[in-house]
Amino acid sequence: MNQHSLKFIVKMSRSVHLRNLYRPTVLALPIHKTELSTSCINNKNFLTGSDSYGYKKPSIVENITDKVKFYFRKHKLLAAGYCLYERVADDVDYTSFIKEFNMPDTFNSWFLITELHVWMIIARLMADPSYGRYLRNVVVEALWKDVITRCKKLESEHTAIVKTQVMQMSEEFQAALVTYDEGILSDDTVLASAVWRRILSRECDVRQLEAMIKYVRQTVFYLHKLTIEDLVFKRNVKWIPINEVFKSLPP
Repeated sequence: MNQHSLKFIVKMSRSVHLRNLYRPTVLALPIHKTELSTSCINNKNFLTGSDSYGYKKPSIVENITDKVKFYFRKHKLLAAGYCLYERVADDVDYTSFIKEFNMPDTFNSWFLITELHVWMIIARLMADPSYGRYLRNVVVEALWKDVITRCKKLESEHTAIVKTQVMQMSEEFQAALVTYDEGILSDDTVLASAVWRRILSRECDVRQLEAMIKYVRQTVFYLHKLTIEDLVFKRNVKWIPINEVFKSLPP
């Protein structure tokens, strides 16, 4: 490829609106297409103009007001974000998940289950234009602090080993967010592929896969209906029992 061809491709790529590259084929939930994206890059580009899916760009006064409010609430939001992560680590029924989906009782299974629920939480947080991005970062920070603590207890006190393990998990976590985002914004086939590859480790029966898809969609919809006040400050998060999801499936 010559230099002129390369310049032409770069110029054309810059002229393509990013939202067209991320447009899903089917939207299974009656909500904004951008609200469930856990990627800060996606949201930044989606919400840059008043013509993006009906989003109205805030005025300068509104921006300044939001920044002042954020400054005075920052410490409260920090504590709230950590408490929100605790709703995952403390309240999710890990035992039932491991039993119902025939997962090995290992640290990796704990992480995969936690990762899924953290993603559902931050997907809801990113729908809030004021505090969503900051809260998402706090929840993810709390996740990795918890992971590092558990790694040191379970594996080794050697910093180099723990650091290598966490770095690998971090890369897998970022990839999982992308596949989960794509799955929830698409049809059940794409979502099934995401959970089958990631959390079910490509080993499950059809009933287990159906239950996981139903659980994810019901939970995401439930979290989306909660106000940010109820979710973050009142912490009224009640996880759907996974055994009830299995019972609701047709025989």
